[in-house]
Amino acid sequence: MSKTVSAALARKLSAGQEGAGSKSRALLRALRLAITRAAVERFKLSASVIGAKQARRCQEVVTSGLEDGQMFLLFATKEGRVASVVLDVSLVSAVIQKQTMGEVFADPPQPRALTDTDAAMVVPLVEDMLERARKLVDDQSDAARLNGYEFASRAVDRRTLSLALVEDGYDAFEFTVELEGGVRQGTVLILLPEISVAEGQAKHADLEPLKTLSQAAGVVRAELNAVICRTHLPLTTLSDLGIGDLLPLAGARLDRIDIAAIDRTQATTGRLGQCGGQRAVRINEFLQPPAPTRPEAQSFIEHKRRDAPVEMADVELSRQEAVAEDRSHAQSAADEDFAQAITDRLASEISELAGLPAPAERPDD
Repeated sequence: MSKTVSAALARKLSAGQEGAGSKSRALLRALRLAITRAAVERFKLSASVIGAKQARRCQEVVTSGLEDGQMFLLFATKEGRVASVVLDVSLVSAVIQKQTMGEVFADPPQPRALTDTDAAMVVPLVEDMLERARKLVDDQSDAARLNGYEFASRAVDRRTLSLALVEDGYDAFEFTVELEGGVRQGTVLILLPEISVAEGQAKHADLEPLKTLSQAAGVVRAELNAVICRTHLPLTTLSDLGIGDLLPLAGARLDRIDIAAIDRTQATTGRLGQCGGQRAVRINEFLQPPAPTRPEAQSFIEHKRRDAPVEMADVELSRQEAVAEDRSHAQSAADEDFAQAITDRLASEISELAGLPAPAERPDD
């Protein structure tokens, strides 16, 4: 009896000495919660951690206690740090059964060589676990240790894993996981390389920098459309259009095209041209506020002096309206003549901007 008690006490003391080098247990708790949450929310796999241990291992003994039949997954960062997650066959088999058959069987898995296909089916669970653990920890250095890891490859055996882990020291987090209420049990070993506190804080500061409003708005997509002309065509004419047909662009001007927003409202006007050998649009003026409609214009009543004769005011107002109407008709006729005169020139300019040959001249009627 005394020998049994002494052996148990010795194991506890050795475990405490192995974990004495670790700064805190916050990372262990975060990984424990991340394993259960990732299994439940990712694959609907009920999981609970019934055992957790943390120890520091040097590079020479980092793979001690491992067997060649386990799943060795390697994860690397852009800085070159390499971590490893080791899963036993029972846990790998349970994850695959849940994804393929929808349930986990109590029968122990048949011994077989694990493949890259098996690794591809369990990697999403491990990546989700690492990401959740990074968000759960509060310490900056712990968050930096878990950040940036992406799946690199699968080590085929223990020797290959030992060659990939080249850092001086690693923190080993070992968990015993119970699946589906005790139907299956498995082990997870996570080997994370150590980094200094200053390096961890510096990396954490670079991971999620605060963005200003201008930086955040700089990634917003803005879509503008250059509208050369708007025209109305009968449905029969539109249905008969084919390759090579020409559309009449009456009244279109390349120096005054509409710049429309994504909701088709006119934002401003511009000029169509080229810049540096590429098609470009120059915004040359702002959109003027819309003029009041005729009912709104008629609703405006000019203030009249009390001593002014009413008959003379009415005659003068009628005369001004008649002159304005004559000018409007004259301007409309001039615009129609101008539009008719530049139709061929407009077609030539559009063809030149699009890189097409100029249209053939029409014979005189």
